[in-house]
Amino acid sequence: MPLDTDLFGLRAFWKALYFAVLGSCTLPICTTILRLLNNLLIFRGAQNDRYVTGKLHFSTVFGHRVSALGYLWVAALYLLLALVLGDWFCLGGAAGCVLTARHSFRISIRVGTASPDRSIPFAFFF
Repeated sequence: MPLDTDLFGLRAFWKALYFAVLGSCTLPICTTILRLLNNLLIFRGAQNDRYVTGKLHFSTVFGHRVSALGYLWVAALYLLLALVLGDWFCLGGAAGCVLTARHSFRISIRVGTASPDRSIPFAFFF
């Protein structure tokens, strides 16, 4: 049987599933890279005393919850793109960002019960 034949009429389903899984793997990573670039800009600005003075610290729980909220905002953007464009890749990216946000929120709960007084630098956030 040639590779280009439609097996049980499921070719479109498998293609859509492939692009959804591909989007769920790549778009959260792209979002994380953008967050890291944002952190680099914040650190560069923090080196200058005109922009940042003193110490800014937030609790680890707050940091993870803000990170989860950032992923949820990006997931909403990907979902909107998926609905407008009808693209399975963006739909998978939205699902991947929701799962990443859920993971970050669960970490915040686990860290909050372990040691609520730890703090992280401000530039950790999105």
